[in-house]
Amino acid sequence: MDAEVLYRLVSDTLRFLRSGFVPAARKFVEKRLVSRLGSTVFISSPLAGGIPSSHLDVLASSDQCNQRLSFSQLRFGVLNPGRNGFSAPHSGNTLWWRLWDVGLSCFDLGLHAVVVPGPRLLPGTMLPAGFPYIFIGPRTSSWASVGLLISAELAGSLHFLDDVGNDRVLWFSLPLAGLQRPILVAAVYAPSNDSQFWTSLLQERSLLLRRENALATLILGDLNVHLADLVCHADSCSCLHCRPTSEDKLVRTLLSVHGLVCLNPPEHPTHVSGTIIDLVLTDDPARFSCPCVSPPGSIAKSDHSLVRFEFSADVPCAYNAGFGRVWWASSAE
Repeated sequence: MDAEVLYRLVSDTLRFLRSGFVPAARKFVEKRLVSRLGSTVFISSPLAGGIPSSHLDVLASSDQCNQRLSFSQLRFGVLNPGRNGFSAPHSGNTLWWRLWDVGLSCFDLGLHAVVVPGPRLLPGTMLPAGFPYIFIGPRTSSWASVGLLISAELAGSLHFLDDVGNDRVLWFSLPLAGLQRPILVAAVYAPSNDSQFWTSLLQERSLLLRRENALATLILGDLNVHLADLVCHADSCSCLHCRPTSEDKLVRTLLSVHGLVCLNPPEHPTHVSGTIIDLVLTDDPARFSCPCVSPPGSIAKSDHSLVRFEFSADVPCAYNAGFGRVWWASSAE
């Protein structure tokens, strides 16, 4: 290729980017992001979710932006990845297709943190470069564990309570800017028909409420309890909600004693069996939105639903730590 041909190729490419690609990208992002967020955003990559324009003046000051920028609305979710978790049962190979499907599905919905019951991420497994979340939780082949996928922007704001909990329970507090009292959160993968597990969990909650002086409590995950008030079936129905076991009844009583209510909308199964077991519990229901429930099996071929909700929270964030952010800008150069 001679110099003249190369010059024309470069010139045509630059002309295409300036007159075609960049304007089209601007329109695409404006339609997908500005209309969805309902606020003015700086034009950014469709995968990035947008940056509020009010944050631009401090974003360039990297030594101060983490302290001055914050999320105003947080979106949390629960998704059991289903049979085998993220690892094949016999070979132990990571099911990368499932991990990416879960990660990108949650990222596309703008979730900042996702509780993952039974993740089965083996010791030594490294998340791939460019994955939109950080994984917090035990690395084990056991089903009896819970993990948390959390956005890099939010990770530094959570306070994990390592002196309590176990492989099935991950406690952390969420400090709120301007408030002395945090929100106390438990990510949980509960065993079936085990009221003793719930007794211990709620005892820990009582202890932490006093110690952390928490404003509210969230308990979310695959809770494996069948609450009768989540269905409106005929009297003749014999499903696990209409005919709960004695253990399920005892757990329901414990939740009432501790002032915890379920946010899940009735008649929205979270499992292919038709049961509602992936739950969001709280003692402050007015603070959180009613969860949205995806059809079971719609993400990563899981037999569970993604349950997601949001709430107002002024929490410090670190945009510089985020995933794949690209800014579109015109230039005369």
